[in-house]
Amino acid sequence: MRIRSRLVVAAALVAWVALGFVSFGAGLAGLVGGKAAPALDEYGGDNALPIANASGYFQTRQVNGAWWMVTPAGHAFYSLGVDAISTTQGISITNGYANAVRQQYASTDAWAATAAGRLQQWGFNTIGAWSNAELEHRGVAHTRILHLVAGMPTRVNWVFPDVFDPAWPGHLQARVNALISDADVNDPWLLGWYLDNELWWYQDGAFVDQPNNTVVENYIAQPITSTAKLAWVSYLESRYPSIAALNAAWGTQYRAFRGDTPDTLQVTSQITTAAADADKMGFLKLVADKFFSASAAAVRARDAHHLILGVRFLPQPALKPVVEAAAPYVDVLTANLYNKDFANPDLSAIDDMATWSGKPILITEFTARAVDSGMPNGFTAPGKVVPSQEARADAYRIFLDQLLNRPYIVGAHWYSYADDPPLGARLEQSNNWGLVNNLDQPYTALLDRVALYNRNVYATRQGQPDPRLSVPSPIAPTFGAPIFGGPVQLTWSAVAGAGGYTVQLARNPGFFAVQSYITAAPVYTVAAPAAGRWYWRVRVNSSQSDALAYTSPWPFYVYQVAESRPLTAADWPWQPTAAVAITASGGSLSFSGKRDPNSNFASISGTLSSAANDWRNYDYLALDVTSNAPAQLVINLSQRDSDNSFAWFATLQRGDNPLVERIAAATERDVANRKLELDKLGALSIGTRLPAAGQQSSISNVRLLRVQRDSLYQTPVVIPQSITADASGTVSLDWRDYLPVTTTVAYNIYASDGQSRPGNTNTPPLPTLTIDAAAQQSRVRVYRDAGGTLKPMQPNQRYVLHIAPVDVWGQQQP
Repeated sequence: MRIRSRLVVAAALVAWVALGFVSFGAGLAGLVGGKAAPALDEYGGDNALPIANASGYFQTRQVNGAWWMVTPAGHAFYSLGVDAISTTQGISITNGYANAVRQQYASTDAWAATAAGRLQQWGFNTIGAWSNAELEHRGVAHTRILHLVAGMPTRVNWVFPDVFDPAWPGHLQARVNALISDADVNDPWLLGWYLDNELWWYQDGAFVDQPNNTVVENYIAQPITSTAKLAWVSYLESRYPSIAALNAAWGTQYRAFRGDTPDTLQVTSQITTAAADADKMGFLKLVADKFFSASAAAVRARDAHHLILGVRFLPQPALKPVVEAAAPYVDVLTANLYNKDFANPDLSAIDDMATWSGKPILITEFTARAVDSGMPNGFTAPGKVVPSQEARADAYRIFLDQLLNRPYIVGAHWYSYADDPPLGARLEQSNNWGLVNNLDQPYTALLDRVALYNRNVYATRQGQPDPRLSVPSPIAPTFGAPIFGGPVQLTWSAVAGAGGYTVQLARNPGFFAVQSYITAAPVYTVAAPAAGRWYWRVRVNSSQSDALAYTSPWPFYVYQVAESRPLTAADWPWQPTAAVAITASGGSLSFSGKRDPNSNFASISGTLSSAANDWRNYDYLALDVTSNAPAQLVINLSQRDSDNSFAWFATLQRGDNPLVERIAAATERDVANRKLELDKLGALSIGTRLPAAGQQSSISNVRLLRVQRDSLYQTPVVIPQSITADASGTVSLDWRDYLPVTTTVAYNIYASDGQSRPGNTNTPPLPTLTIDAAAQQSRVRVYRDAGGTLKPMQPNQRYVLHIAPVDVWGQQQP
């Protein structure tokens, strides 16, 4: 992650601090569950899997179709890293992480010894990006970012350089020579070099996968005398023998390639002709080739040994020309992947990168955040916020399992080491990224599990999972899924040799008054659960019946349907193309299609006119989707008599995908934060994007749903009340015995230092923080003063707090 700013140590760790250097294998022995660690070499590689001659440096090898990194000793290595292990965070924040480090450690070296020891204790073997140099050479391999673009004066957007500038190769070599020392060149503990981080391969950083929205648009928009613009013109001259040939292909009327008059290609700053798309993609590949070839050459001229680890792509979606251009020049492709669905991670972009490149891939950032940390978690990019540290551990395990099943993945790095700070100036701050909190206290509920998963990674990747880790993976209902009446089918992944499963339901995440069921198959149907919020979890009967044997509690919501309106073919004025087949029977609508050979995907859709409908009567759109390959569903809302249009997308995996979406959800994506008034809705269209040739997709059983809008129950009885913050300036809240109504989706938590209730509906202040209703406990470290300013709570001071449930329509209990 690029932070684009303007621009009491535990007794168990004392030995790490005293030693300062501990080998990886020794650090792992006998850590968790009373089971000895696998035999590892000093770098953390698998001694039982020698796959290359010892070279003294990290390498890559492909063995039986699976890619591995290789330690300097020649053993298979799977990189498990942590990013941003740093003391430089939060320096200006009173209770930021940097301040905690200064107070608790005699020196930065003492802190680094502890941090490196912790990494090994928790099963990590790599120091990721953005980390302090003091951590290096303490028994853990390290990586470095070269930031090759930094200092390059000619840019085409805020991040990306003009790679055609004659100064570009010299800039690269000068920067490499300044950043790579002789000691680095000979360092066996250096895993490799990142060339840069999250470069803007898209136009001005707008990550939309369209031919007219890449960095090529920035090149075209440059002044007519710039090397960037002239390179674009020269590229087209090399493809077309004359301007007439280009005009024939594009349907344009340019007078000449070059010249400073408006009718020449050199002056044009925007080209929207569809026929130019292929040329733009070709030029994008040329730009990428110039970037990677020159960058790799500069690094190799200085360092012939270490791995070149790519540029840490933001790959959602990936750009094929860029990936293909990078492949010849990097040893490993790298990508920062922030997934929005921990139950079913979407790795399609990474799969594409592997197919296009034939290279191993290292995931250089992923994460999960939890509400029980007490952090605001206001940054939207990394996806859903889970309720607890246990749920973060499950997200880690599910994601890691997906990676281990892919033969081209060679590791994954968690972002980041520490929460910092609770009152950050930017949205990237004040998030529960960390393995430790801002006071340097480890999240043990997370790390106990993570250590288990990490310790077994080599056996898991070779198909030999640790029986201790035989925890099923929940499948459905997915985390937070809405259920609209009827039976609820709970399903999870089968575990070999399970001998049956115990599945539990409860109305709270603490599983009080639990309902338990035994089943032989990895499925159980609950006939008619009452309306409201439910939690479910499951374990293998033959596994140890401790907390680690169960999946973490997953919520689902049973809604009482007040009205359901099926949509039939008569509602939809279809305009199918030749690639689309549409059928309608039994009151259901379905259509199927296959990829149009003349375009990147087939977009097939129908539009429902709502001129005679008051859409305020309906809250949800429900539909069943079937696809024989991964596809994408596109739902669009248009406002009547207006240009306002709102869309949302859902990535579909192979198989049946019942979907229920809030109709108003699309309006929340509008860049101007405008809301679509549902009584003004003019049209609803549904379509699919089919990237695979011959692919079939269908949509059926389309319904509009209105749910019962229950009144909110009374406020949780545990507060308002005056509460004293603990020695760390934290207030812990717990309202797990409170039963929310079906439609509660969040809680607003208010905190003040006054003597009265800090929130009411007549003069509502801003909440101190808002958390997902899946959580019913939280830690609060901040309050708002009389002027509404967020401030850190002070140790042993009294504060007044109030929790207000909020429903799906934004109504708040007074």
